[in-house]
Amino acid sequence: MKRFALRGAALAAVLTALSTATLRAQSPSPPAADDQPTASQPGRVFIAALQDEQPGSAARNSTQNNSTQPSSEDDVPPADLPELDIPTLPETTVTARPFPAEPLSDSAVVSESRTPTARSTSGSSITVLTQSDFQNRGSRTLSDALRMVPGLDVRQAGGPGQQTSIFTRGTNGSHTKVLLDGIPLNDPSNPTRAFNPANFMLDNVERIEVLRGSQGAVYGSDAIGGVINIVTKRGNGAPSLTTTAEGGSFGTYRQNTSISGGDERHWYSFAGDWYQTNGFSAVAGGTEPDGYKNGTLSGRAGMFVTDNLDVDVVWRYQKSDVDLDGFLVDSAGNLDNEDYYIRLQAHLTQLDGRLEHTAGYNVARYNRNDATGFQSFFDGTTRQFDYKSTLTLFEEDSFSHWIVAGFDHKREMLFQDVSNPFITFPGAAAQTLNGTFIENRLLLWDRLAVNAAYRYSDFSRTGNADTYRVSGRYSHAETGTAIHGAVGTGFRTPALAEVASGFGFNPNLRPESSSSWEVGIEQRLFDDRIFLDVTYFNIDFDNLINYVFNPTTFNFDATNIDRANSRGVELTGELQLDNNTILSGSYTYNEPRDLISGIDLLRRPRHKFNLSLGRYFRDRQAYASLNWRYVGARQDLIGFVNGRVNSYSVLDASAWYQLSDNIRLFTRIANLTDANYQDVYGYNTAQLSAYGGVTVTWGGQ
Repeated sequence: MKRFALRGAALAAVLTALSTATLRAQSPSPPAADDQPTASQPGRVFIAALQDEQPGSAARNSTQNNSTQPSSEDDVPPADLPELDIPTLPETTVTARPFPAEPLSDSAVVSESRTPTARSTSGSSITVLTQSDFQNRGSRTLSDALRMVPGLDVRQAGGPGQQTSIFTRGTNGSHTKVLLDGIPLNDPSNPTRAFNPANFMLDNVERIEVLRGSQGAVYGSDAIGGVINIVTKRGNGAPSLTTTAEGGSFGTYRQNTSISGGDERHWYSFAGDWYQTNGFSAVAGGTEPDGYKNGTLSGRAGMFVTDNLDVDVVWRYQKSDVDLDGFLVDSAGNLDNEDYYIRLQAHLTQLDGRLEHTAGYNVARYNRNDATGFQSFFDGTTRQFDYKSTLTLFEEDSFSHWIVAGFDHKREMLFQDVSNPFITFPGAAAQTLNGTFIENRLLLWDRLAVNAAYRYSDFSRTGNADTYRVSGRYSHAETGTAIHGAVGTGFRTPALAEVASGFGFNPNLRPESSSSWEVGIEQRLFDDRIFLDVTYFNIDFDNLINYVFNPTTFNFDATNIDRANSRGVELTGELQLDNNTILSGSYTYNEPRDLISGIDLLRRPRHKFNLSLGRYFRDRQAYASLNWRYVGARQDLIGFVNGRVNSYSVLDASAWYQLSDNIRLFTRIANLTDANYQDVYGYNTAQLSAYGGVTVTWGGQ
């Protein structure tokens, strides 16, 4: 903890020195409020931010897009000002209203640096899914949406609500960090702190960003394979009320109602969603259908308190009930889940927008109740305070430089049923995770972008970790070519069930660690009508936790024993056949191998294809798409030994029709060819099924 405090103090000192230098670089006497900035005053930085556009602002904006003109004698500061040794800075214009104070641009991402940045300057592999993607493909849950992402494998043991795992670039299910607007969603009551996406509905979600590769330097623990960042909708424009009703196969019914709106100083978006289905038997060969119910309330609201201070609150409550089967056995089990997430955030700008402070506090709480299980309840809570500061040193056409630094303090708590006499471990446990990080971002000539980050993390139970990440991108706009790459490290601190309160827990465990690198090339042709990207990646894992038989205690104890490697290629592409038709797809080749046993890691296929064909009709008043995915053969547990599960392919279809300005009809068909396949060995998937509904909107734009 002492080393953590010292490093935090060092980061604060660096930011203070940099901000002081920035102040010294400006004129000792600021211009009057009604003065117009000129490009020729040496040593001055002018900011256009946090104010309504005034007469003359167009001139300021045009100045930003042109080279600096030579200064004239009239631009020299008055002679009675004190003489200072002031370095000359180029003119800089800073936009000081990042998301959510302003709507998020389609050309920006918030994942790589935890702050909005241009996608064209990112050297990392990022996939962005938007509301239009969800609607066009008929996605209803987070699991549905992620299945089409290159490098990701989603495995669900049965139908809606059943246990689901996410494997990013061949890593374990616990190696993907999932966030909701900065709230860590990885469940501290889960045996490995993995996140189960089965209960997360997509209503009131604005976008999902999937960042692949080890991201420990920016995000800390769990980001070994990558990060999934879910962004709650930010209301904008005139108030609107939307309601949706949908029904279909397996006795499925869904209803959603939302209201949203916003202006320059306020924004809000609230939604309620209900989903239920009779389902089908989760276990193969079962005869009893396993139903599922889910109710979700979510919202976001924010406002400007002053011209340079805004506050934002995000919350989500979801309660679900799912029928369970046993391990390859039909049974009448049931699991109740109740999850609650909330985040309060304040954002302050200083130095006319050059220095930004963001502070937030969030809570994530999980309650699971299984009346027929060996343990009847599991409760997990994560509380986190985080602070981030962004300093813009330069921002101009030829050179831009930002410093991002911050710290976070997180506490995880686990409470579980230990009333069974065979349970000998404690029912409650907690641990604290602290981290400080600093990031340096450079952009040269709008061609070369370099991002370097470092983090020091300290854990109350398992020591500490140092991680880094460097990414870069070189763009050649004249040919539409870009080369990108990244190298970095990651870690996962042991979950509470592994280190303090679970079967075979070991208090001497060390964090799992990873090192990864990737390199790729992107090509755009024919005015961006063709887009291609190919990326090679490699990830090495060390200190992986597995359970080893202890002949002294006759228990299986958690031990840092395994090593693994995952390497492969991701190929993505998009072809605009005409103004209304787009063909897009991806292919992932992955070799995830256990270096101790020499066999492939379970449930990760070597080959995966996704292909989507979408077309607009009737002047874009209607849309239809076909979505095909192929998943290759893979290793899985067949009984208690490893075996091979066959490959499969699935074809889905979806469509919508805008009947009027405020009424939209939609339909989707899952498993159009009625393929018989298994995602996880021994568990069923949906047969041919159809759904349809209507969305009605009042108000809005």
